[in-house]
Amino acid sequence: MMKNLFTLLIGVFLSFNASAQVDVDSLKIGQPIPAFMSLQNASLNGKPLVSLSDYALKKGVIIVFMTNQCYHCIKYRERIKNLDKKYAKKGYPLITINPYNNSYNTEDTFEEMQKIAKKDLFQFPYLQTSDEKLPAMFGLRTTPTVFIAQRKGSQFLLRYKGGIDDDMDNKKSVKTKYVDNFMNKLLQAKKVNHH
Repeated sequence: MMKNLFTLLIGVFLSFNASAQVDVDSLKIGQPIPAFMSLQNASLNGKPLVSLSDYALKKGVIIVFMTNQCYHCIKYRERIKNLDKKYAKKGYPLITINPYNNSYNTEDTFEEMQKIAKKDLFQFPYLQTSDEKLPAMFGLRTTPTVFIAQRKGSQFLLRYKGGIDDDMDNKKSVKTKYVDNFMNKLLQAKKVNHH
């Protein structure tokens, strides 16, 4: 009974609406993201274990925390896939991380993650972490939440944290594309800096 109540509360907690900018107490904009250890990859496309250091030659990474069963994550799957299609070729590949402790929620086991990745044809890593320290380090409060990191030398500096856009309920009424707007500025700034 207590276990089921905990699952319900965590599910409600992670399903709240994410705003354009998430107010977190942990990792701040401009700070380096500590390299996370290798995480098991449920996506059939790519390495079985993935870590941040695997992206040492990229311009940066887009990290999205998402789960299998979160209502908003389900609505955002296509848009998350589109972020990878759009920005991986520009040097910012996508990494998705499931922060759920699957001992509390059977819908987020590694096997269920594999099914989702296969069914939805994920071309990017879908990583599992049962270590509560990783989402806590990012200050994760809702899913899906995006963290954009830009590589500077051997470090990845956090440049953005927040929502993908302003249409959490997938009503086809997106007015503001937070991630696209930010990425356009980031990529444009890099071009300007090279002149």
